[in-house]
Amino acid sequence: MNQNDFLGNVRTGTRGEKDNPIALSYFDVHKDRSTSMLAVEIFNQTFNKPTELIIKPEGEDALKIYYELYKGKTLKCIGNDKYGKMLNDKGKRENIVCNSECEHRKNNTCKKRGRLHFRIKGIEDEGVWCYPIGSENGIENIQKYLDYMKKKDIDISNEWFRLFLEGQYNGARKNYIPDIQRLNLKFNNEPIQDNKKEESKPTTQVQSSQDEKLNYILYKGARMVKVQNENLPQLLFKTTKGEDILYLLNQKSNKNILKLDKESVILPTKINNINGAVILEDYKIIRAVPIEAKKAG
Repeated sequence: MNQNDFLGNVRTGTRGEKDNPIALSYFDVHKDRSTSMLAVEIFNQTFNKPTELIIKPEGEDALKIYYELYKGKTLKCIGNDKYGKMLNDKGKRENIVCNSECEHRKNNTCKKRGRLHFRIKGIEDEGVWCYPIGSENGIENIQKYLDYMKKKDIDISNEWFRLFLEGQYNGARKNYIPDIQRLNLKFNNEPIQDNKKEESKPTTQVQSSQDEKLNYILYKGARMVKVQNENLPQLLFKTTKGEDILYLLNQKSNKNILKLDKESVILPTKINNINGAVILEDYKIIRAVPIEAKKAG
């Protein structure tokens, strides 16, 4: 990564008045040693407490893993699973071996950390962001997913991903764990065929060309999610290539798909990206599976 492209940190945590850590349920950019007020303004002009971001990893090694050992507020040691720098009794750092056999890692006083570098959809030309990850579960989620993409010979630096937070309770405390999912944005910002709206009554079959059939997507279900303080339906589809994609419906969207059951097939005709959210505005219903008919069967 070119350091001149670096903008600052995107975080999901902050500090309270007594310097106590506070977990956030959204992505936030605030001024710190690596983040200028310019970066804060660039982010906040486009986003308002987003719970997910559409990102493109910066390079094949966008996720950096390292280990930290603190004594109080002093960074005692930092390593990369091969070698580390340990602060000795004289206040100088000396080279040590860093691996799973380290006593500090075995007793869990040395913590696994991650840094994910990426560009954000909608402001991708502004520069590169870093997401410092303190959740070991979140690091595992992202590391395993990106490694799987690489095993499939997918160039992650040329793909868009959904970076989101999952709320999980640890006793009475709610934590927000990051996760990632590949998106298919090939329809983004332009109609596939035309912008003519279908009649409000769903049709069961539409005559289509072979090219259209390649863009059919299979409806797999929906749930409500909160996006910028608004509850919106989030729909899961599967492409003809077997890839999962997620779309949101907003007030302008054709809602007929919500009247249908899973395994219905549609052809998207208008998709927009609004503040990083991928909105399905219109589509043709190719195969309708009525909810009542499926239950009766």
